[in-house]
Amino acid sequence: MNKAKDQPQYVKDREGNFKCPYYKNCVKKYKSVDIDNVYKHVSRKHQKQKMIKISNYQHMCSCNKRYKYRKDLNKHQRAKDHNDAIYHGIYGDVKIHDIWWELRNLILQLNGGRLFDVVMCDPPHPDTCLNLPYNTMSEEQILSMPVELIQERGFFFLWTTNAKRQMCEKFLEGRGYKIATYLEWFKTDNGETLIHGIGGYFSHCVEECIIGVKGDIKYLEERFNLQRVKNGILDYRRQTSQKPVQIYEMIEKLSPYGWLLDIFGTFINRRHRWVFLGNESDRMKREKK
Repeated sequence: MNKAKDQPQYVKDREGNFKCPYYKNCVKKYKSVDIDNVYKHVSRKHQKQKMIKISNYQHMCSCNKRYKYRKDLNKHQRAKDHNDAIYHGIYGDVKIHDIWWELRNLILQLNGGRLFDVVMCDPPHPDTCLNLPYNTMSEEQILSMPVELIQERGFFFLWTTNAKRQMCEKFLEGRGYKIATYLEWFKTDNGETLIHGIGGYFSHCVEECIIGVKGDIKYLEERFNLQRVKNGILDYRRQTSQKPVQIYEMIEKLSPYGWLLDIFGTFINRRHRWVFLGNESDRMKREKK
């Protein structure tokens, strides 16, 4: 490896300041090339850009590594004896009942007659203090989602806001789930300190996910890696409604067999063994053509 080639190339402007060595369009400048200053800037300003760029690469392995070029994916697969990632998307409005029956038929076909062992859902909650780039659903519409059609036993990960926690608990308990625990996503912009978020009384730096469980303990012990995953995540803040990679890796570790469901999942988070339901699923279908 040529270490000199791998080092960032610092360029001075007319005033003698150093430009950002990673992104040509970045206007950030430094008086020196001190590594601490560069690290803080890149981790805070460009870490998200890097993740988004890689996540949009089309060619994906079954280990979920993404590549810009097919030849690079082929090289990786030959070395690791891996296959292409397989994922599915169902495009449609979750308020339409027929969409759920289509999803049920798909999982029964994919999963050998079994429904989903794990479901994750990030509803577009109403009445938030954020200016969201998508339409929200009413509480009644969220509570009416017929998730009993696609899961009989297993774990349900339901993301909530501070104000909607009681409603989300009602959603789970009304369908026979027991509240197993609460997962906390501690958000950061630099990998070390927490963000300063929006809130009525406090600056919110955490997003919460309620985890419901249904089924007898014998079944759960046979199907899942219980007590092997943690209920806390420290990860970078993403785009609006984009969830961290860690939550997907955690669910995959919890449930190493079968197919997993992401309701309202984003295109950028498509992964091997996952089915995605929502408006961005159409983009997944176009990508495969």
